[in-house]
Amino acid sequence: MLGDAADGAAGEAEREGADGQVAAEGLEHGDLEVGDDAAVDPAGPGVEGAGGGDEGHRIGVADHGVEGASHERGALRRGRETEREGEADEQRASGREPRRGWHVVVRVAHRREAPGLRTAPPRHFTQPSTEVVDTEGASGLTPFAMRRFHTGFLVAAIALGQTGCLGKLAANSTARIMNQASPALQAFSDPATAEAALPYSITQMEGLLLVIPNNQLLRGNLMRAVGSFGFAFLVDRMEEAEVADDEARIEYYRNRATLAFLRGKEVGFQALTLEEDGDGGARGAYGRGIDAWRAYLQQFDDQEQAGLVFWLGYNWAQHISLNKEDPDVLADLPFAIACFERVFALDPTYNNYAPYAAMGSYYARTSASLGGEPARAREMFETAIARTHGNFLTYKVMMARVYAVMVQDRALFTRLLQEVIDAGDVMPEQRLANQIAKRRARRYLAQIDDLISPSEEPAAAEGATPPAEGDAPATTPAEGATPATP
Repeated sequence: MLGDAADGAAGEAEREGADGQVAAEGLEHGDLEVGDDAAVDPAGPGVEGAGGGDEGHRIGVADHGVEGASHERGALRRGRETEREGEADEQRASGREPRRGWHVVVRVAHRREAPGLRTAPPRHFTQPSTEVVDTEGASGLTPFAMRRFHTGFLVAAIALGQTGCLGKLAANSTARIMNQASPALQAFSDPATAEAALPYSITQMEGLLLVIPNNQLLRGNLMRAVGSFGFAFLVDRMEEAEVADDEARIEYYRNRATLAFLRGKEVGFQALTLEEDGDGGARGAYGRGIDAWRAYLQQFDDQEQAGLVFWLGYNWAQHISLNKEDPDVLADLPFAIACFERVFALDPTYNNYAPYAAMGSYYARTSASLGGEPARAREMFETAIARTHGNFLTYKVMMARVYAVMVQDRALFTRLLQEVIDAGDVMPEQRLANQIAKRRARRYLAQIDDLISPSEEPAAAEGATPPAEGDAPATTPAEGATPATP
């Protein structure tokens, strides 16, 4: 199929005259034909089908001053067309479709000069072929090629313009996948593996938040991750250092936990402001005082918003607990408790009845003589334990460490912690939390003489019996409780 091209190129050198004119056989106006069928009209458009079909293509290149056309070459071309038509008739007569091939016609760019002195300036693109586009701009592209160039350029521009959108789509997809995959971490049986892995998850979520700052699902998971990491691992390490009386490690882990809880609090403020941004959002309401803060939280009336409010309150309360010696920090306790009160109203079942345990810790902040509410504290803890069938072991550990120590009930303290230690794999979907609860239970039980005096009797008014499964939730915590450490 390419044979004609090779023959034509070889013959051109032999037939070039002394005057520099091109005399290649079968060429007209500097055209070079490559193919085996279907003649092409050199005066036709830049790209066209040949032989009545769409099989052929012709590419035009600027005519750089090819002067004149030989009648003889035109006759040769017509002869070749006649031969091809004859071949096509023979194929039709034999019952076969005429063979269709392809061809390429290139308009050769030659400039010829007569011997001797030049009498006129050479012509360069002064008479561009009708097949050439923008010869003065020297693009050298046919209309077909130019259209393809424009189309490709437009597609590339659109793709580049959509890069940011595609990145956000990928980030949102990743955030959803991380949310769907989070139960895998909660089911870990090895706390050490989780402790090593969780910082990487937090780092990834922080990176995603730069790309999709308005993704509330991601913000909720980030608050939960930093708060859980701070309490489950950093505070736990700090308590181990306290047992060892290692001041350097105590300070190290307290500082790390404080940073984690502050980050969770900051993300929570941003999340609430994205939901309700009037009058300065969450920051504005906080700055106007506790009444404005409670009024602001009333705007969150959708059960699906309970998680955002809860994890803000959780990180905030944990930060206060670690730094209660600072009066400015301690003064924020009513704001954190207001978050738990709001979640209690929205969805008291959230996160395995976590609002009950949070309020139980608050009511057990101190003895009754100093403003604590032991009876309500016990009611809240027992409700949380009963509603989770005693399988979420963290609540038993919290009740022992906070409530039993506050009322100095040694028997209750021992019973609750021993139940945790003896429990099997009672809640596989919360295996990690239960393993950490077991670790804490063993440490607290070993500290019993430091926490509860052997001669101390349990305090009176130990509260209500736990409600049965399916009963109405316990009474909502009272508004405006006295600030104290949780």
